[in-house]
Amino acid sequence: MRLCNHIQFRLVRTWFMSAFCLVLMVLALPTSAQTSKDVEKVAKKNEELRQKIKVLKDDTALLEQRITENKRRLQQRTDSLNSLKAQNETYSEEQINALRQEVERLEAANTKLQAEHDGLSKVVKDKLSELEGLNIKMKDNRVYSDIQQKQQYEQNQILFSKRFSVLSREQVSDLVAHVADFQKMEGYAEYEKRVGWLKQTKDLYDECVEMLNSRYDGGRVQSLRDRLLPLRENKENKQKGIYKLNTEQYNEMDSLDIRLSRYAGGVRELQRAIESMWRDADVKRYMQEGKDRQALIKAMRKHLVDALEVRQKDWKNQSVKERYLNMLPYLNQLYKDYLHELNDNPFRTPNVEKEILSIQLVN
Repeated sequence: MRLCNHIQFRLVRTWFMSAFCLVLMVLALPTSAQTSKDVEKVAKKNEELRQKIKVLKDDTALLEQRITENKRRLQQRTDSLNSLKAQNETYSEEQINALRQEVERLEAANTKLQAEHDGLSKVVKDKLSELEGLNIKMKDNRVYSDIQQKQQYEQNQILFSKRFSVLSREQVSDLVAHVADFQKMEGYAEYEKRVGWLKQTKDLYDECVEMLNSRYDGGRVQSLRDRLLPLRENKENKQKGIYKLNTEQYNEMDSLDIRLSRYAGGVRELQRAIESMWRDADVKRYMQEGKDRQALIKAMRKHLVDALEVRQKDWKNQSVKERYLNMLPYLNQLYKDYLHELNDNPFRTPNVEKEILSIQLVN
């Protein structure tokens, strides 16, 4: 009898434990589903925040560029104003007041830009703090981690089709540094090659841009153009990690090659204009007399401005300024600085002239 009761007790206990586990499993199902749904919601919010922060950072960078340019213009006008004050026997009070008003306007514009920049910076900081809070909240959640990694993998691949001008070096460096994080993802072998291709091509793009913003170097220009040639042929060999550029990427690289090809011509045209100006009989006469500032400037402009704006049929109706100077940032800045110095004091040879004339076209 006791044995029978003992067996019944064990059966009841086993049945009770099984039923209890089943109830727990049923109760757990909604919780698991709810957790997954919450994770996806947080992941989506995380991505939205990232996009907002990117836009804000881009806006901040543009503001910084505007502030830098405004400060440069302000410095130029301030120098001009100080120069006019030092030569007040030559310039009227009206001219000095006009320049002083422009300096004050630029100072006010700088103040406004800086305030706008500071406001954006605060928003970026707040959004980054919010994003960090989300990441801390979910960092130990494996489901969230998987979702986040998949999102990042997909985001990274979008960069392959971006224009090189909008890709930052930091973005590409980060891509390279974390390439191995995605080894378990589908298509990783192809992804790894694409990352290597992007790094190599972005580096070349940056080197070309840097060259256009630097003093002319014929050997370096030719080396860069040799490296650009395979990209401009636009042939693909995925096994070797070579990929075709999309239309926007191709146009950027083609434009760089065209601009590099014109660098020597731009230097030559600017040097010719300066040499032609100093051979002008009127320029020589006004310089010797040391007076009639406006007449001297007018004589100089014939060579440094008017002649450079004449459209040439064999250049598809472009002028020297359009074909060369506007395409070459470093040379264009030298040209602007040269005109600025002459306008300040045409009886004094500009300091920048020596730099322009000393550029060697043959290495």
